[in-house]
Amino acid sequence: MAVGLGLLVAGGLALTFPYQSLESRIARETRTVDPLRIEYLRLWLRVRPEEHGLRMLLARQLAEIGDYAGARAELRALPRDADPQAAARMALLEVDIGLREAYALAHDDARRERLLGELRAQLDAMTRTAWPASMEVELAERAAQAGAFDAAAFWHERLLARDAQLSANAWEAAARRMAALGASELAARLYFRAQSVATRRDEKRRLFVAALRTLEGAGLYDAALAAAEVQLGVLGNDTATLEFLTRFALAANRPDVAQRYATRLLRLSLAPAAIAAWQARFAAPVPPEWIALVDEPRLVRAQADSAQPDDRLPEPKLPFDDRIYTLSYEVFLANRNLKDALAVAQSAVRQAPKNTKWRLRLAQVADWSGNAALALEQWHAYARLTDDAAAWREVLARAPQVFDYTRWTEALERELRRQPDDPSTGSGQALETLRKLVLAHELLGEPERAIALLRRHERGPHRRAVLDLKDVDAVFIGTPCDLHAEMAAACLEAGKYVYCEKPLAITAEGVGRVLQAARRSRAFLQIGQQLRYFPSMREAIRQIHEGIAGKTYIIKAHRHGGRSRPRGSDAPAARQAVRTAWYADVKRSGDLIVENAVHNIDACNWIANSRPVSAYGHGKKYFPQPVPPGKVMMDGFSVEYIYENDMHCDYSQISFHPRHLKTLPSGMWYTVFGEKGSVYL
Repeated sequence: MAVGLGLLVAGGLALTFPYQSLESRIARETRTVDPLRIEYLRLWLRVRPEEHGLRMLLARQLAEIGDYAGARAELRALPRDADPQAAARMALLEVDIGLREAYALAHDDARRERLLGELRAQLDAMTRTAWPASMEVELAERAAQAGAFDAAAFWHERLLARDAQLSANAWEAAARRMAALGASELAARLYFRAQSVATRRDEKRRLFVAALRTLEGAGLYDAALAAAEVQLGVLGNDTATLEFLTRFALAANRPDVAQRYATRLLRLSLAPAAIAAWQARFAAPVPPEWIALVDEPRLVRAQADSAQPDDRLPEPKLPFDDRIYTLSYEVFLANRNLKDALAVAQSAVRQAPKNTKWRLRLAQVADWSGNAALALEQWHAYARLTDDAAAWREVLARAPQVFDYTRWTEALERELRRQPDDPSTGSGQALETLRKLVLAHELLGEPERAIALLRRHERGPHRRAVLDLKDVDAVFIGTPCDLHAEMAAACLEAGKYVYCEKPLAITAEGVGRVLQAARRSRAFLQIGQQLRYFPSMREAIRQIHEGIAGKTYIIKAHRHGGRSRPRGSDAPAARQAVRTAWYADVKRSGDLIVENAVHNIDACNWIANSRPVSAYGHGKKYFPQPVPPGKVMMDGFSVEYIYENDMHCDYSQISFHPRHLKTLPSGMWYTVFGEKGSVYL
């Protein structure tokens, strides 16, 4: 009953509407695909089986719901001798059905690749047949969808050759399809065609850039630059496009091309703005050098210099304008013209010293130009203006490299102030900062500030921090002598093994404090008396103790050398000065007998196998005369020791021994006198 009623309605509509309007009406009514609408189309075709357009619509809708066999059956019902336009539509629909069926299958389904292969062969064959021009876009699109590279290229080339009247969007879609297939050069030409028909400048620029990026992706830099010159068109006056081309040419390793675009960019952007600024400020004519920039742009050093204000008109120089200077700076960098980029940045900083953006730029370009001192100066200024942590880190890293210990000190002091309140930095980092700050003060010849700094922190968190580190087992103490006792005692109390450079302390009280800490500690204390490890000394003294000279009575020991100089005198002058500062300060070194002769006196105690119970001697500063003010460290002394076992030791030391003296060569030696003879070491 329902079918009969449907046939009756369909027949009535068929009599009411002519063919073309009927097909259009049904197509509109059946845009949404579902089984009811498909049945509706079948009813129509029972009444009007000769309506080929309706049958093709039914075939398409069957394919959309996945009934590919039904869709192909409807296609087979169509006459093979249809007019060329209808035949073309049938062929295209057959391709569409195949594409839908193939892409409905899973990627790993073998039938998918088989179907796509058949479609590619079919599409390749279609290139050998004449088709209506109106279908070329659809054929190109279907070929691309099927991955039929040759067919897709053929139809897109046809579109270009006959200058098809397509919209910019259609040409862009074609370009994207060919780019996806890897046809970069053809895709670029399609993008350029889209650019030519686009109406808005921003669209033209976007399509132009897309074309060059497509060629760039294929590594075709030379082809891209050549095409850009031809296709630039109205974009030749577009600053954004010219800036892009400048950078693109640099990436292509073509600085000559980059320079050409950068110069054109300056002509458009820099000169007009500078001329306008001049005219706004001065009644005098615009300098001819600037007018020439509009027609023949060129850059002179004066353009980047700051104007000198006086009663006369300034020399022709570009007035400071952040936009112009920024543009100039970026163009110079893009063209790798660091010299002029540096000049522009310097001029900007001179005229706007509190402009953090230009401080940062000048720091960077100075660094890139190899001007380390200027880079540090600007990083330091930028850090002060912004208190930026990264900028201060730059100062910390760069200052010692250029021997700018003043800026290094400032950066270290800031770092040290920040670290105690920031648990994330870790105590080890804080201690390292403190160590560097002490060194910086010493390198500046400010040992008093270094000592004061250490004393401020001797009970603070930094010393305690390193002692509490669980992964620190032992500590080596190699600081100036007056710090040995405090440090050694603290480390031993913290349970750390200690190797302390001689002397252990510069006072008897200091020695006692360390020894007391060592007795209470579970760790060991070792003192850097290096002569005790010389094999020759060890063997000789062993034999003395075993009686090779019989009972021993007297030790004669000497240490004679040239004029006193700190060890490492071939080191940089600054380092020599630092060591000399504390070495010559007897309040820090303990004088020559403590800092220097302690090695030799320890050897004498070792030989005597006893401890002194009394001593007397004399020493002073002998050379040069008159003694310079403040020079109190002895350069010569003699001392007599009497030991518990009644042995005597006569020790002398001078630091201005004549180097040419052959009978008494300089150096260290010991003579031990006993009842059986003497031993010379």
